[in-house]
Amino acid sequence: MIEALEAGAEAGADALGPAALLASIRSRKAAEDQAAADVLELAARWADLHPPESIHSAATFTVAGCEHEEPIAGPGTPLVAEFCVAELGTVLGITSVSAKKLIGHALELRHRLPRLWAQVHAGRVPAWRARAVAEVTIHSSPVLTCEAAAFVDSQVAAVAGQDRSRAARPARGRDHQEIRPRDHRSGS
Repeated sequence: MIEALEAGAEAGADALGPAALLASIRSRKAAEDQAAADVLELAARWADLHPPESIHSAATFTVAGCEHEEPIAGPGTPLVAEFCVAELGTVLGITSVSAKKLIGHALELRHRLPRLWAQVHAGRVPAWRARAVAEVTIHSSPVLTCEAAAFVDSQVAAVAGQDRSRAARPARGRDHQEIRPRDHRSGS
């Protein structure tokens, strides 16, 4: 049964032309980006359900070679109970450290980088790109104040959603033209 389904999927892909294949890939990438945005939203909601009972039971990152621990997100974000991190990681099939980063990025984006957060949920910025920004703002040295994070948010949000793929596409009408070197001797 499984072999028949796999063969059908392969035959379907083989039957598609180049344009249809690219459209199918684009569609699946858009679905993947939407799913990643949804996971960020749900991770933030999961954190909302699990405030720590005390500062000592809040999730943190241990810093190698230091006596202190770093919070999972920047100043102004809510603290999260340590126990909920492992549970989320188990459900997602990721490590506790990865789950801690996911929750931290979600909280950082929602509370300190709200413009970027909105662009992720509007589909203009992929979640991975927003998470990369959040990673930098969380672990910057010195620690970014809420005002500094707001400035970063305004600057990054202004450019993060720009379509960079246009630069990689050939100019319209030149897709299949042959480009020949100019013969400088004859002037043509």
